Amino acid sequence: MDGNFCYAALKYKVHIKEQLPKALSATCKELVTRCVTEELRKLGDEFGGALFIARRFEMRRCGHTTPVSASECLASLVESGNPNNYFVATQDVKLRDRLRQAGSVPLLYLQFNLLLMEPPSEASILRAKQV
Repeated sequence: MDGNFCYAALKYKVHIKEQLPKALSATCKELVTRCVTEELRKLGDEFGGALFIARRFEMRRCGHTTPVSASECLASLVESGNPNNYFVATQDVKLRDRLRQAGSVPLLYLQFNLLLMEPPSEASILRAKQV
């Protein structure tokens, strides 16, 4: 998940660790990357609560030696066919558009206090048919 998702969860009072498994009807492991936490740190005090939330999740090694933007980092983890079967939780509309084109990436976002999963994109449906 990215920092904007953590920020929205804080703003709308959504307890991610509780709501995510309910929404997916499965156990899940919440992950962030170092790039996500670095981006939140750079955004300043307004995002301090989101940084606190992000630090509570497991840190996934992303392979970036110097931090890149959270959207670039998350895209790099899933655009090559999503071999680890990650879901991406983000409020970033541009990132969701980009990942829809990649296919095979389930997307989650918050709308007010509701956790929503987007329906599969055309690219995802085509990829599923190929597999």
